[in-house]
Amino acid sequence: MLVWVPSHTPSWKQGFARYGHQSANPGLWKGLVGLWVPGLGPTGLTLRDVSGFGNHGTLTNMDPATDWVTTGQRGIPRALELSGVGEDIILPFSSSLAFGGTDAITLALWFKPLDLQEVASGARLLSQGDDIVMRFATDQNEVDFLLTGFGDGDRVNSGTDTINIGEWNLAVGTYDGSQIQLYVNGVLTDQATPSGTYGGISSDWFVGSNDGSGSFYGGQIGPQGIWKRALAPSENQQLHEDPMAHLRRRIQIFPAAVAAAGTILPQMTSAYLRTNA
Repeated sequence: MLVWVPSHTPSWKQGFARYGHQSANPGLWKGLVGLWVPGLGPTGLTLRDVSGFGNHGTLTNMDPATDWVTTGQRGIPRALELSGVGEDIILPFSSSLAFGGTDAITLALWFKPLDLQEVASGARLLSQGDDIVMRFATDQNEVDFLLTGFGDGDRVNSGTDTINIGEWNLAVGTYDGSQIQLYVNGVLTDQATPSGTYGGISSDWFVGSNDGSGSFYGGQIGPQGIWKRALAPSENQQLHEDPMAHLRRRIQIFPAAVAAAGTILPQMTSAYLRTNA
């Protein structure tokens, strides 16, 4: 019987790209300032940021022995499970996670609400105070994306009964400097054109709660990303089709002439390529 021992750092031996230039989808790394992927494997009480910016999260009131779970879902092999009672993940504020004014932004997050009754109404999925909010409104069974400060037109929603309970859903909120848009499972559900500015606070980000004080989310959390740009519709579709699209490693084909010159190791066999592709 194989026994999988939790690691304290994400494993790249599974064939995932560590940097944008290694990725089969390098465009998804453009403007990326935070990428948290539980599927890379348990890392104790730390949820590591693999974007390169070092915005590592801290699991609060959670048990790493039970809250890192195996899902069996393609593209989301592992997740973090939050009870909906006092558990969340803190992402410390940094200059790379500072937004405000008319800064372009994208929040993208995979989530699986396990039971509609177990989630507080307006449960926070990913937020910075009340200024930048992605939340799951259980009373309407919908997702809301808010950029507070604009006034009219500062929020968009997916519409009633658009979230699949007990299944994985992808919510992507974008703002390109003029228009706010919300995509759910690859489909544009709402958009608005606000005026003025938003955000600008210097507070921590939270996954699964409102600053640790309430609006706790109950369910599983998969890959999450923050960009300093608005993802294009095609990129939203790309993430919906493959939750780990950022990390798929680019397959390098070496010219036969180079291989014949003996500069490619004999170990470059099909087995090696399967490990590193």
